[in-house]
Amino acid sequence: MALETVEDIIRALQEHPEWRERLLNALLTDQYRQLPSRMERVEETLARVVEQDEAMREFLRRFAEETERRFQQIEETQRAFELRLQRIDERLERIAQQHEDLARKHEQLAASHEALVRRVDELTARVDDLTVRLEQLTARVDDLTVRLEQLTARVDQLAAQMSALVERVGRIEQDLGDLKGLSLEQYYRNNATALLGLFFQKLRVVDKGRLIDSLYEQRALTREEWEQISKIDLLVKGIHRASGAEHLLVWEISWTVDEQDVSRAIGRAQLLRQWGLNPVPVVAGKGITGNARTTALSSGVLVILDTAPLDGSSLI
Repeated sequence: MALETVEDIIRALQEHPEWRERLLNALLTDQYRQLPSRMERVEETLARVVEQDEAMREFLRRFAEETERRFQQIEETQRAFELRLQRIDERLERIAQQHEDLARKHEQLAASHEALVRRVDELTARVDDLTVRLEQLTARVDDLTVRLEQLTARVDQLAAQMSALVERVGRIEQDLGDLKGLSLEQYYRNNATALLGLFFQKLRVVDKGRLIDSLYEQRALTREEWEQISKIDLLVKGIHRASGAEHLLVWEISWTVDEQDVSRAIGRAQLLRQWGLNPVPVVAGKGITGNARTTALSSGVLVILDTAPLDGSSLI
């Protein structure tokens, strides 16, 4: 077989594939013949590299994730740190403000202290002055105390004399009141028939002792009845000119007639009415209180002021 061209060689190798290795051994050097084994080793190496690369990629991925997580933690820590720094700055600002306030207060306290020291000095001077004046006043008080003791003794003497004088005046007033009452009772006893002669006839003063005896003839008196009758100031009996009826006028005499006088006259007249004496209560005096006058006129009590009988009784 003649091999004149490359195509002939290629066709021959296709017809005789067993020639390929022998041709390669003839054409290639040892270095080239070792290429397949080298390629296998390279492929193995590349496979290992690929595996290592995948592991490295996984490592890098995890490393990136861990790094990202760490960065996030660092950022959060940084933000927290910055926030804390901000709070510290704010606190420092407040502390600085408080320091300024304290400084101002210190200045104010210093000024107040100076003013207080001046005030204390002034008060000290005043106290010294007052001490001197107090000593002077103490001396005057001691002198006045002695004089006061003397005056007290004198006042005690005058008080004792005044007390005795008041007691004496009281007795004189009591005696004078008794005398006025007795004189007024004596006046009405002497002038009763004349004062009431316009309205009554045959007027006569009744003796209380004889009246009590006549009452006892009808029945015994109790001690209270006897005391009330015996305390009547004046008893006058007479015949009413208009009606012809005989009445017993029961008098209560007082310098100034009050409600108690009116009440006693009414009560004692009612007491004597038990014996059928047809009594009429009478109050007499120099004057009468407003309430006593109203009560007397509304109760049918005959009122005599000085020498003038007043309206108020159906008998006049």
